[in-house]
Amino acid sequence: MTEPSSSSSSSSSSSPSFHRWLNACSTVFPTQDSLPFKRRRTPLRQHARYNIRSPVEAFEPGGSDSQKKGDGAKEVWVPHPETEEELLARERAERWGVQLAESSPMIRFLSRHLAMVGCNPYDQPDPDTSSLPPDTDTSNLYHPVSPLGRIVFAACEPTRGSGFQAMQTPAESGILICANRIQSKAELERAIAHEMIHWWDHCRFQVNWDNLRHNACSEIRAASLSGDCKFTTDFAR
Repeated sequence: MTEPSSSSSSSSSSSPSFHRWLNACSTVFPTQDSLPFKRRRTPLRQHARYNIRSPVEAFEPGGSDSQKKGDGAKEVWVPHPETEEELLARERAERWGVQLAESSPMIRFLSRHLAMVGCNPYDQPDPDTSSLPPDTDTSNLYHPVSPLGRIVFAACEPTRGSGFQAMQTPAESGILICANRIQSKAELERAIAHEMIHWWDHCRFQVNWDNLRHNACSEIRAASLSGDCKFTTDFAR
């Protein structure tokens, strides 16, 4: 009894059309060695001591409210002394932040567990060696002492909302909240929770923020656990 399937397979594998199909697949679906994170030689993010930035250098458009604001804004940001409007926005955000630290189950849970691994976000940084002054290229020059320790509030350029600064010593890391981009207490809660999850990953695990896989994993965790991915949140956007 003949085996037509065998002959059919043999003829298909040797036909020119089969090889064209195979070459097309190789082009569309690259091998592991040709993926972007295998080719990348330039670090995704420099861990400058006085540069508060998110693990992702440029936040994704349409992402978390705590991350990206003012897409398409044409105004040019120039660092300047804090204005009256920025002062009011900062004081409002600080007031909301203190309330969340006292009453938000999510913020209390995250801050407690950060402290358990030696990264208390409410520790006041040493003013002589502080790693938390805002980045003068993208945030306001004025840097008051934050009521929440290493969670700093300042005015920022229109395209920024918040960021996590990962330091070599995890306990010296910090969070920047752009007070002039925060419009509600719920938005601030998501922003702080999002960055605290990055901080937890940095304190608990050996995260290499220049590794795209590590970045993606932490971003997915932060977006999922902070409430960024709620239906109501996305619907409101």
